[in-house]
Amino acid sequence: MTVDEGVEFDGATCADALTASQAALVDAERAQVELVAHWCDLHSTRHPVLPTVPGAERSVVIGGDGTPSVGEFAAAELGVLLDMTTTSALWLMRDVLGLRHRHPRLFAAVRRVRPGSSRPVTSPASRGPRTSTSRRPGTSTTEWDRSSARSRGGG
Repeated sequence: MTVDEGVEFDGATCADALTASQAALVDAERAQVELVAHWCDLHSTRHPVLPTVPGAERSVVIGGDGTPSVGEFAAAELGVLLDMTTTSALWLMRDVLGLRHRHPRLFAAVRRVRPGSSRPVTSPASRGPRTSTSRRPGTSTTEWDRSSARSRGGG
């Protein structure tokens, strides 16, 4: 269903259209995860391969431990297909490979639920440690540290 100029929806019709559009997005994300996993399979090798000719495609590991290697140009090709940068496509491939090979139970669950919700779970493990900046809005880090210490019985 599309919204054309001049056509007005009542509240119930608009709510139904929003629900349907969200379901379509979830289905598209789920399909994309499956297709990216298959794309990685099509471009994977069991063992890293060194090129025999200078400039030839190499086999590289883009995910964490336990993920298969893929052809180094696979991300650039995927980026063109999905209209995203090579780096974004590389991270998407890395996240899907990490999800499938390092977190197989989560991968199985993602196939039943919204895929985008699992990326924050798998991404930090591949990118390295993250720092937390959880504090109240409008307070400086120092103010937050002091108020937190007081609430814990310190300072």
